Amino acid sequence: MYEIKNYIGEYYDQDEKLYHISEKEVDDPLIQLKRSSSLLRQLFHQLGFTTIVPTAVFPNPPEFTLFHAPRTDKIILPSQLGQYIRQFNQTIPLSPSLQQLSDKLHSLNKKHPPLNKHFLITITMN
Repeated sequence: MYEIKNYIGEYYDQDEKLYHISEKEVDDPLIQLKRSSSLLRQLFHQLGFTTIVPTAVFPNPPEFTLFHAPRTDKIILPSQLGQYIRQFNQTIPLSPSLQQLSDKLHSLNKKHPPLNKHFLITITMN
């Protein structure tokens, strides 16, 4: 599971919080990752599967810098992305259990997503 963050600019980690260099606190992707991986883990459990590997990815070199980044395998920084992707260069067939998981997730996919309420616009005229 990947939480992709297309941040641009300079950020720093302090006291387990993430800040823009302007000292404005921003949403911490590790907290978001924890929340969303919990939901995905619950779904996987319902489907009879147990393993997920949550990771936050910052893919924007050279426009992104994270000072004082925590040392964790839950974050992939721009300078680490190439090496991380190269480990997947080999083609490995899906195991029967992964194929089963893929089929179950595909069956849950809705053909027509519901209307997103965030994009409704109300116009009033005086």
